[in-house]
Amino acid sequence: MKYINTLFAEPSFIRGAARVLDLGSTMDSYDISDNDLESDYEALMRL
Repeated sequence: MKYINTLFAEPSFIRGAARVLDLGSTMDSYDISDNDLESDYEALMRL
């Protein structure tokens, strides 16, 4: 079984420092999909 980390952040020192200075939360990004079926399909295809 392989592990997939697409739903988790991969932190780095530069990104951490940038987030401290990002007062408007413009760096926030999440995995979004149009509906539940689409997100379920993508999750199953990643297995």
